[in-house]
Amino acid sequence: MARIRTIKPEFPQSETVGKLSRDARLLFIQLWTIVDDAGRTRAASRMLASLLYPYDDDAHALIDGWLDELERMLCIRRYEVDGSQYLEIIKWLEHQKIDRPTPSRLPEYREPSTKPREPSRALDADLGPRTSTKDQDHSRSIAKATRPSASRFEEFWQAYPRRDGPNPRAPAEQKFNSLVKSGVDPQMMIDEAGKLCEAEQKRGNIGTRFIPQAKTWLNQQRWSDHAAVAMLQALQASETLSKKVHVKAETPQWDAWTRHLGKSPPQDSHFGWYFDSEWPPGHVPPAEPKQPSTHHEGRA
Repeated sequence: MARIRTIKPEFPQSETVGKLSRDARLLFIQLWTIVDDAGRTRAASRMLASLLYPYDDDAHALIDGWLDELERMLCIRRYEVDGSQYLEIIKWLEHQKIDRPTPSRLPEYREPSTKPREPSRALDADLGPRTSTKDQDHSRSIAKATRPSASRFEEFWQAYPRRDGPNPRAPAEQKFNSLVKSGVDPQMMIDEAGKLCEAEQKRGNIGTRFIPQAKTWLNQQRWSDHAAVAMLQALQASETLSKKVHVKAETPQWDAWTRHLGKSPPQDSHFGWYFDSEWPPGHVPPAEPKQPSTHHEGRA
C-alpha cells in the first residue's frame, strides 16, 4: 500500500544525493512511498518498474542500474529470504518521522552467522539411557552421510572481479547457495566469474562502477550473457580468420612479411601464420618466369 511521505528541504543539498544520477534520486524518493513503516518492501525489479514507472516501457531494463547506484551510496540494502527479494532504506528513520508505526510483515535483513555451533554438553541424565558404542558409531555414520557439503562461495568470491563501491557479500552468498540448491553447477558459476574477470581486465574495467555487484550478476544469471558474448566473439573471430591468407614459413611471401613487420611472425601448428593478403602492402611480387613457347612456325 502506497503511503504519503515527506521530503526534507535539505535533501537536494545532500552530498550523497548529489552523487546520484537524477533517475536514481527519483527512484529513491519513490521507494519511500511504497516501503512499510520499517522501511522495507519487496524488491523484484519488474514489480518495482511496473509499480513506479507504469508509463515507461524501458524502466524494467534500467531499474537495476539505479538500484545499484542507491546501494553503492548506502541508500538502500537488498537481500534475499527464502528465495524472495527484499530491500530496505538504510537509516530510514532519519528520512521519515513516523508517529505510530505499523509493525512490518516483511522479514528483516540479517547477517549470516559464521560462528560454529557449540556441541551440546548436557548431562547423561538429561539425555536418557546411554546408547551402546555400536549405536553411537551408526549414528555418526548417518550424520556424516547426510551432512550438507561445504559451500564453494569463497571460490566464487575470489574469482569475481573487484568493483568500485559496495559489493555486499552476504546477499551474494545467499543467492549463490540458493542457485546451487536449485541445481546450478557451482563450478560453472566460478568459471564464468573468472571469465568475466579476464574480460573486464582486458577492457580496463576492474575496480570501476562498470562491474556489477555479485548479487546482481547472480540474480540475473548474467553468466548466460557472458557465454553468449564469448560465442559471438568466437564466431566473429572465425569469420575474420576465414578471410585471411595462410602463409607458410620459409617461402618468399613469408620473407616479405618478415621484412615488412621488421620481425619474424609467430608460427602456428601448421608452420605458418594468417595475414590479410598473400604479400604485404606495397610489395611487388616477383614476375613469374615465362613458359617456353610450344608454337613452331612452319618452314618456308
